[in-house]
Amino acid sequence: MDFVSQVSHELKTPLTNITLYAELLREGLDDEQTHEQRYLDVITQEGQRLSRLIQNILTFTRAPKTHLQTVDIPRLIAEIAHIFTPAFQAKGMAIAVTCPPGITLHTDRDAITQIVSNFLSNAEKYAVQGQRVDIIVQALPGNIEIAVRDYGPGIAEKEMKMIFRPFYRVKSSITEGVSGTGIGLTIASQLAQRLQGEIRVTAENPGVRFTLTLPQG
Repeated sequence: MDFVSQVSHELKTPLTNITLYAELLREGLDDEQTHEQRYLDVITQEGQRLSRLIQNILTFTRAPKTHLQTVDIPRLIAEIAHIFTPAFQAKGMAIAVTCPPGITLHTDRDAITQIVSNFLSNAEKYAVQGQRVDIIVQALPGNIEIAVRDYGPGIAEKEMKMIFRPFYRVKSSITEGVSGTGIGLTIASQLAQRLQGEIRVTAENPGVRFTLTLPQG
C-alpha cells in the first residue's frame, strides 16, 4: 500500500502540469481554432478523470485527514457540475442542478467533492442512454441531502447493497467494456461515514438515485 500511495503521489505532479499547460494553450487560441479547442477539451477532461482515479487510489490506500471548514454548498455543487459538463456534453448528456441558495455546512469540502464526483462518474459511464443527470440539493430539518439521479438502465435490487463493496462491479451489457476500479462507491461510503453522514441508493423509473445525507450543525 505504501508503494501504491507513493506512486500515486508521484503521478499527481506531472498530471497537474499537463492540465495547467492545456489551460494556458486554450487561452492563446482564437475563436476560429475549433479543432484545437476540442483537442484541448479532451486533454483537460482526461486529465481530470485521471486525477479523480488517482485521488480514489490515494483515499483507498490510506485514511485521509478530515479538514473541516464552512462550505458554500451551492457554489461547490456549481463548481463540480462545471467540471463534468464538457465530458457529459461530449456524450450527449446534460447536467441539471437544483439547489436552494444560502446553504452552508461545516464540513470537509474535498470529501464532498470526491463523493459527488464519484456519483457523476458512474452516471457518465453507465447512464449515457438517459441523456441527462440531475443534481438535487435539499435542506431538511437537521440534514442536507445532495442527490445525483440519472435516467439510465438502473441497478437491480439484488445489486444495491453489493455495489459498495470494494472492487465489486455490476455485471451487465452496460458495464462490459467500461473501465473502472470498482472502488469509487466504497470510498464515497467511507468518506460519508467520516463526515457523520450516509449514502443511500434508490431505484427510479427510469434510472437510479444516489443520495448523500449530511447532518447540519
